[in-house]
Amino acid sequence: MKRVKAAIIGSGMISGIYMQNLTQTFHDVVELVGCSDLIPEKAEKRAQEYGIKVLTNEEIFNDPEIEIVLNLTYMRAHYPVTVQALEAGKHVYTEKCMSLNRDLAKKVYDLAKRKGLYVTGAPDTFLGAGLQTARKLVDNGTIGKPIAARAICVRGFPFFPEYMDSTDREYSMAAGAGILHDMGGYYMTALVNLLGPVKRVAGNFSITKDQFTYKNPDNPRYGHTVKPQAPQTISATLEFESGVVGNFLVTSVGPQGEIPQVEIIGTEGVLYCGDPNMYHGPIGLLREGAWNNPTYEIPLMFPFSEDSRGIAVADLAKAIQNGRKPRAHMDLPYHVLDVLDGMVDSARSGQYYEVPSTLERPRPFAGGTKAGVYQFDD
Repeated sequence: MKRVKAAIIGSGMISGIYMQNLTQTFHDVVELVGCSDLIPEKAEKRAQEYGIKVLTNEEIFNDPEIEIVLNLTYMRAHYPVTVQALEAGKHVYTEKCMSLNRDLAKKVYDLAKRKGLYVTGAPDTFLGAGLQTARKLVDNGTIGKPIAARAICVRGFPFFPEYMDSTDREYSMAAGAGILHDMGGYYMTALVNLLGPVKRVAGNFSITKDQFTYKNPDNPRYGHTVKPQAPQTISATLEFESGVVGNFLVTSVGPQGEIPQVEIIGTEGVLYCGDPNMYHGPIGLLREGAWNNPTYEIPLMFPFSEDSRGIAVADLAKAIQNGRKPRAHMDLPYHVLDVLDGMVDSARSGQYYEVPSTLERPRPFAGGTKAGVYQFDD
């Protein structure tokens, strides 16, 4: 079947792994033809690395053969770039989050519906070997009936060099771009993939440190003070439509390093789902009757255990070819953003946020590969 042509807008840090995978791993279904960036030198560097063309946004939008636009721009540009692409008749894959907030995401959602186009979005780690293995175990009843869940992400932004050391990344503390939107989407997407949509949420948040200072003398912003605009610690109680209840906690003022936890508790066991920011495991299982034994690791049952960013783009291409719904369809990233923003709304109002959006869980992979082509439709 003829490959689906795609182009990237935004050739910054994250674009490299997308280009690598789309030109080497998923090239049987996607033909990446070019890239653009506000800083032309970035696009030129990436294009040379991966043997693609340097294009302008206008050239991408006006090329009738390009069917998919990958929106890998910074958060505040997600909405305008996605809208421009949809208006040009392109399907879109956008980096997390779908838009700066739920209201803008709803406008994107409605526009895509009117245009009859697909919008898909990151994170696509839920399509990786780890979380697909977890999904199979949940669906097969390995832990019995799911009754509770827990998701925790402790990541100390100020200690990460990529945020506060050699690079100016103040946006990580800007409104709409704090820990909740930067990392929370991975954890919430994992939970929704495993357990289905959230019905209502009760949230709390805090801003623990009112300012941060660049401490690296080599940084051009050395001594500059940053005032956070986004919540730094967010805690929420979740009620899923299925009846499962859950706890959710993310914080950006923890110690150096990262502590990820996603657990699903069932009537017959507990599933440990590894880091939802990764495509691999480990996936651990503790079954009823073996509580005194250490958790053992489950062999992964699917491919995509390496960094497979772009897998949702390949799945989108197959969806276009075969006339089916893509697995990362906008129902998922929109619902996730709705829930995340709902946590803050609940904290401010002191009441539950009744989540109006819903979705069907994305169809899981059957697994396996054939002749180098990932079998998304088997």
